[in-house]
Amino acid sequence: GADETPLRWIAGTRREDPPAEALLPPLGVIRDEPTERGRLVIVPVAGPRPAWLVLGPCPIERREVDRYLKFLRPVVAQYLQNTLEVEHAANELAERYEEINLLYSISEILGRTVSLEEGAATILREVSETVGARRASILVHEPDTDSLVVVARQGGEGLPTPPIALDDECSVSAHVFRTLHSMVAEEGQMPCAAEVGFRRGAMLTVPILWTTQDGSEPLGVVNLSDRRSGQPFSAGDQKLVTAIASQIGAAIQNARLVRSSLDQQRLQQEIRSLLDDARETDKAEDAKYGKGKRGDELPEELARRESRLKKIQEAKLALEQQAREKAEREAEEAKAKNEEREKKRGTK
Repeated sequence: GADETPLRWIAGTRREDPPAEALLPPLGVIRDEPTERGRLVIVPVAGPRPAWLVLGPCPIERREVDRYLKFLRPVVAQYLQNTLEVEHAANELAERYEEINLLYSISEILGRTVSLEEGAATILREVSETVGARRASILVHEPDTDSLVVVARQGGEGLPTPPIALDDECSVSAHVFRTLHSMVAEEGQMPCAAEVGFRRGAMLTVPILWTTQDGSEPLGVVNLSDRRSGQPFSAGDQKLVTAIASQIGAAIQNARLVRSSLDQQRLQQEIRSLLDDARETDKAEDAKYGKGKRGDELPEELARRESRLKKIQEAKLALEQQAREKAEREAEEAKAKNEEREKKRGTK
């Protein structure tokens, strides 16, 4: 439009410079300007962008000009509308292409790494570049402290990023984690000292969820802030980050399963090592004191190899039982905390 960019010629029977901006009439007004070469008529065209239709200069009557205008105005208006729609469609296709590439890229990153921390920085860099955010962060729930801790961030280097308690009422991250709903916090809304390290201006926050048969379990949040364009976050941005957060949630859960499996493998290895040591000891004692003898003053129930192996087997079962009880206890604690958060949300 005239207030934003210089006028440019779109189409015509003769290519001439556009009229001076002072001659452009407002919408609903037709300017009929006499010139040395004849009548010059300038008509505003209604549409999403400011545009004008110029007829002349030509030595014809106004009646004839009006007849031309009656035909040309709707044609030009429709042409401009179609052009705008084509531009929007092309831009949207380009954005979708970037988003699809991003999702594929993140899938590859998560597929190559077992630990979330290894891929989190790369994921944030890719997301920030696509959305145009200078600052970003991934926060994950730490059950031991019942808080959100930063596992990766983009921008704001040198600023502190302390853990955020889940019951922190001023924190956008904690609020989104508790409610399980995305949020765009505008500049000045819900200021929180713990978030200054990854927030500047408006911030888009999306929960990282793991979907189970019992519902969605929150695992953390993704934050994006300080857009280069200065434009507000759109519904498309929110949808894209939500899809990425879903992938991150699956990666976190997989990492937990891997850690649990490794812990179980270590336990089994320790038990096998104890059994191997016991067998070696039995062989040495048999060679030195005779089969079934140890040569010490231990109680009778421990003096025989079979009895000692039985005790070790019992110890193995006890260790496995302790591991199961610990896992069940942690699961119950996590379930109780989720139920408590649901109750708090219901009372607010």
